[in-house]
Amino acid sequence: GVRGYDLLKITKGKDIPTLMLTAHALDPENFARSIKKGALAYIPKDKLSDIDVFLKDVLEAHEKGSTKIGKWFGRLESFFEEQFGAYWQEKVKEGPDFWKKYI
Repeated sequence: GVRGYDLLKITKGKDIPTLMLTAHALDPENFARSIKKGALAYIPKDKLSDIDVFLKDVLEAHEKGSTKIGKWFGRLESFFEEQFGAYWQEKVKEGPDFWKKYI
């Protein structure tokens, strides 16, 4: 099968804006790992029907040179809270300060 983190390494090396699509690895640690390794978005497969919206958000941010996860995250923030629980950002091993440079 396809190894998402291997593909992410390749696309980051070629400056290709990359979205991680996930179902099985949908958890705060993989979210943080994906962003840390250079993904510009972490999209649950449950939200694949809106991929065009998320892709537009990511491409606009990439064109502006932004490394923030911004718009698409705002659209999914309540989904992540529902999936991961309250204060999920504080529970990743990188610590709560990790998100300050990305959000």
